[in-house]
Amino acid sequence: MKRWNLSQLASPKTHPRKGGVAVVAMVVLLVSSLLITQYVRRAVNDRKQLRAEVERLQAESLADAGVALAVENTAKDPAWTGTQWDLPPGTLHQTKSGNVVISVSDGSCTVIARYPANTASPVQITRKVALMKAE
Repeated sequence: MKRWNLSQLASPKTHPRKGGVAVVAMVVLLVSSLLITQYVRRAVNDRKQLRAEVERLQAESLADAGVALAVENTAKDPAWTGTQWDLPPGTLHQTKSGNVVISVSDGSCTVIARYPANTASPVQITRKVALMKAE
């Protein structure tokens, strides 16, 4: 009859850290996934911020062009009261449109520029300038 040693049954002679490598690999994968996620999130936010800055600069350029037009036209014709530009998509950008409203009254000019005008929340820049009368 065979004798059983209870200590052999309780602890088999296998490596005690058999799953340790898998746990370390999972932790490394988790940390690298978090780092990649943060990198992608930052890249997306940077792109959104850059796009917003470009739209703001374009709206400012449109407003400045509107002021220049108002100064030029009131110098030629003091009775000129303003105009409105509607810049369709393809003029400044493939899909974005612009809008500039110029109004002149009482020796002052107000220019409102919106870009992109065909979106839910365009950037709006307003310029108010006192016009000098030609003598």
